Amino acid sequence: MSLPFYAHSANSKNEWEPLARHLCLVARLAADFAAEFGERERAYAAGLLHDLGKYGDKFQAVLRGKEKGVDHWSAGAWFALTRYKQAGLAVALAIQGHHIGLQQANKAALAKLDPTQPRPPEAPQLSEADFCLLLRRLAEDSLAPPERIQGAPAPQGYIAEMLEVRMLFSALVDADFLATEAHFDPERSVLRETNEPVNPAALRLRLEEYLAKVRAASPATEEVRAVREDLLSACVAASERPPGLYTLTAPTGSGKTLALLEFALRHWERYGRRRLVLVLPFLSIIEQTAAVYREALKTCPQLLIEDHSLAGFEGQEGDGQKEISHQRALLAENWDAPLIITTSVQ
Repeated sequence: MSLPFYAHSANSKNEWEPLARHLCLVARLAADFAAEFGERERAYAAGLLHDLGKYGDKFQAVLRGKEKGVDHWSAGAWFALTRYKQAGLAVALAIQGHHIGLQQANKAALAKLDPTQPRPPEAPQLSEADFCLLLRRLAEDSLAPPERIQGAPAPQGYIAEMLEVRMLFSALVDADFLATEAHFDPERSVLRETNEPVNPAALRLRLEEYLAKVRAASPATEEVRAVREDLLSACVAASERPPGLYTLTAPTGSGKTLALLEFALRHWERYGRRRLVLVLPFLSIIEQTAAVYREALKTCPQLLIEDHSLAGFEGQEGDGQKEISHQRALLAENWDAPLIITTSVQ
C-alpha cells in the first residue's frame, strides 16, 4: 500500500490535508460555481484534476521542505487535453493557469504540457515524469476523472470563447482558494457561510418606504418633485422590459441614485437575477451612493459591499465596526454578496 499523499502541509492544529479530500472539495465547489453558466461538468473535472501533479514524489518532498520549484499543474492540464480533446481545452487552460495565470492556447504552448518533452532548465521541473504513475495513485485514492465531459454549447466567436475560459478559470481558482483557506484558516472560512438568500421584493418594499419618507421631508419645489416622480415612473416601467442594455440620462438632483435602485430591484425580482453590480465612474460618488443604499435598504453588512481602493475595510478597535469591516473584506475577495458597488477599474 502506498504512503498517503497530501495537498497541504500542517495547519495550526498540526493536521495535514489529504490530497484526495482537497481534490473532492475543489471539484464540488467549482462545479457549484460553474453551474450558473452551464459548465458544471467541465468545472468538476478541472477541480478533480487541478492538483494531479501533487501525487508526484517531488511535490510531496516540497511539503516537507526537501524540494522547491516543482510544477504540479501541468499533469492535470495534459490529462484534460489528451482525454477530452477539444472539449478539454478550457479545462486544461484553467488547470494550467490556477497558479501561474492563464497562458496562450496555441499548439506550441500546449505542447509544452507533454510530460515526455524536455523542459528548459529555467522552467519548474515536473513533480513526476511518469504520467501513468500519477493516474495510478489517483485511482488508489478512489478517485476517477469523468470518462467524457459535456459543457455548454460551443461559444461563437473569439470573445465568447475567451470569456468561457475565463469563467471556468475563475470558478476553479475561487474553489481552490476557499478549499485551501478551509484547511489553513477554518475560523476565517466559517465567516463566509453567513449569507442568507436575498428577497429582492422585500428590499424593494424597504426602498419604497424610504422613498416615501424622503418625499415627505424634502423641501424641493413642486417642479422638482414632478421631475423626480416622472423619472421614478420611467424606471419602474423600464424594469418590465427584458434584460438588455439601457441608459438613464437625467439632470443632477432628479433622483437618479434611488430611481436606478428601484429599476434594478424590480428587474432582479422579475428575472431572477443573482446579484446587483453597480459600476460607478468616480470614487468621489461611490461612498456616498453606498451610504444612501445602506440607509434605504436597512442592510446587514453581508448584503452590500464596496470593492474599490477607498473602501476602507479596516475598522477601528472598540468602535463596533471592526468585525463588520472584516466580514465585508472577506466578501469583497470574491464578490460573495448580493449587492456590489465598484468601479470600472475593478
